Amino acid sequence: MALFSDENIPPSTPPSSPPSLAVSPKAAPPKLQLPKAYVEKPAPAVKSTPNSSKPLVQMQLNFGQAMRKTCKECRMEYVPSAPEDVALHKKFHAQHTNGVPMDRDFLTKVKSEKAVWHGPQGDFIISLSGSQDPKHWLKKARAVFEMATADLGAVDIPDEKLWGPRFATSGARNKASDAYEEKIDQYKLYLYVDNGRCVGLCLAEGIEKAFRVVEQKKKVDVEKDTETEEESKASELVGAQRSEQLSISQDTDEAAIGISRIWTSRGSRKKGIARALLKCVAKTFLSKVTSKELVAFSQPTEMGTALARRWFGQEYGWHVYID
Repeated sequence: MALFSDENIPPSTPPSSPPSLAVSPKAAPPKLQLPKAYVEKPAPAVKSTPNSSKPLVQMQLNFGQAMRKTCKECRMEYVPSAPEDVALHKKFHAQHTNGVPMDRDFLTKVKSEKAVWHGPQGDFIISLSGSQDPKHWLKKARAVFEMATADLGAVDIPDEKLWGPRFATSGARNKASDAYEEKIDQYKLYLYVDNGRCVGLCLAEGIEKAFRVVEQKKKVDVEKDTETEEESKASELVGAQRSEQLSISQDTDEAAIGISRIWTSRGSRKKGIARALLKCVAKTFLSKVTSKELVAFSQPTEMGTALARRWFGQEYGWHVYID
């Protein structure tokens, strides 16, 4: 967003009073002659026309900026009159619907080295992380991540954090890690590839605590002013702007893996892709299989809540966390 500031123009200095003229009582008052520029001239006559009284009609509206449009399917906002915007929307819409096309050579290499799951129709899931994979692989994965992030309306994560330093295992993570694994990557990115396109994505991260989703009470037993700052923040963030607000416990439980975001292309939904991604995360994020009890979702949307309930197999009792 560009910010514009008006320049501060100093007010003009008021003109000083002219020096007074000393006039002798016997002398005739001096005659003042005005400069030619100040002499009034008769205004030129304006010839009236028969249509001079006819009101003027503005035939074209100028709003000062191009009209924008929001696509109902991919929700991208663009300017239909701008060719570059139209081309960008066409590309984004195709990726939103059919997935993100990926380089064949890249897929051949990562399939043989990074695949953590193989499907019956040649589809597969790969896992990438900052400490384990070359930068040119991460750059290609980043392009998919940015598209999915925009489609979800989520906040972007900079490279230095997404592929950043590893963190020490502790608490519940130690239960799902081998003794020699003292540090693991903060984030791991899982991509679901089918027919040369990435049609699903899951970003998982290491966490230490999460709130349990509980059944919503009809009456509030505790007044708002008795909540701690952390509890108040959690209540505001979890389920905010959702059709169904989630109720969470006041106390936190141990957790190991957080589902930061999960995405499936529009044309590949309801095919079990999201659940396959979640299963791979639980099996491979740490060196040992992680129990669902230690997996939490990050402030899920309405669709994310429905997915979580299907995956956990229960309406309540699963966990959410604040990232």
